Amino acid sequence: FGIYFTVDGGQEWTKVNSDANISFRDITIQRRESDVVAASFGRGFFILDDYTPLRTVTPDLLTQEAHLFETRRTFLYVPRDVAGGAQGATYYAAPNPEFGATFTYYLKSGATTLKQARTKAEEEAGEGDIPFPGWDTLEAELNEVPDQVQVVVRDASGAVASRVRGGTGEGFHRVSWDLTYASKAPVTPGESQGGGGFLATPGDYTATLVRVSGGEESVLSGPVTVSVVPLKQPAVQGAAPEEIIAFRKEVQELQNRVALFSSGLDAEFDKVAAMQTALSRADNPADGLVTSLHQARSTLLALEVQLRGYQAKRGPGERNAPSVQSRMFVGMNGLRTTYGPTALHRKSVDIATGEIGSLEAALTAYVSDMLPALEAALARSGAPPIDHN
Repeated sequence: FGIYFTVDGGQEWTKVNSDANISFRDITIQRRESDVVAASFGRGFFILDDYTPLRTVTPDLLTQEAHLFETRRTFLYVPRDVAGGAQGATYYAAPNPEFGATFTYYLKSGATTLKQARTKAEEEAGEGDIPFPGWDTLEAELNEVPDQVQVVVRDASGAVASRVRGGTGEGFHRVSWDLTYASKAPVTPGESQGGGGFLATPGDYTATLVRVSGGEESVLSGPVTVSVVPLKQPAVQGAAPEEIIAFRKEVQELQNRVALFSSGLDAEFDKVAAMQTALSRADNPADGLVTSLHQARSTLLALEVQLRGYQAKRGPGERNAPSVQSRMFVGMNGLRTTYGPTALHRKSVDIATGEIGSLEAALTAYVSDMLPALEAALARSGAPPIDHN
């Protein structure tokens, strides 16, 4: 009822954790990929991808606090849906192994939260009254940040490419890095961790297993080498890795400038709308302030058209003239393939970089010249204050 392995010549057997709790009638090894293929009684066959970590497991290793196993060669490509989408029974394709670099690690003991430790102690105390733990204890449990186990991937320069979170329980774990760098987009308050960026380039990376506990980060195991190689050689030679890396930095900088400008522009729209509401409640509304606020909104709308194009064309799907955002998206497409940026991608980024500079200058002038006069006139009108937070 399952698949088992042994590290001591058969004296003790350990079950491979899976949902295949059924009799297995045949088992073999796909030697090229080091995969275990097992045929069950009546439920098809199952594949354990890359069982090589089990070859290196020893009794001494299992006494270590943690261990990060070596990884096999990782192929770089752009995955696609080979099943053709949701086609029901028309097409069938079994799931592939996780895309990217797969890490296997072992933890001798699992993480325990304050609440888990308390409840376990209460259970072990047996029958009888359980004393109240105290409000400080309960507050500490509510505010505790659970332990994390991460695989930290660094590129050849030593910079962190990505952090992959994994399981914290006792035993063996597997996680995969999807071969993307961590996103460099601006972070907004309340945003959760995660979010992938652009595809990595071929080369050697390193991976280290770390634990984050109580506000401190400690290395558990590693580093190990992660070799990322192209799945196949392209028919047409693309950009060199160093060119792709340099272009990625340009696109990331442009993305950040566009994102910050966009959020700043939206904030000014909200501010004008709030000022119009406040003016409607003013004791002595100043002459011409309604017109001035309308003109301020028109100024912002003109900037929005240059940034995003005509909003009216988006609904029916009409084509907009090239905007800062559309040029930026063209440049981003140059980083979504293994080929790298073309001359068109580079030109689009160059034009968008120049245009966003002009928009930034225009918005700065609006904030420094037009906005203070509007705020002063609104205050003189006896309007209620505006909470900008």
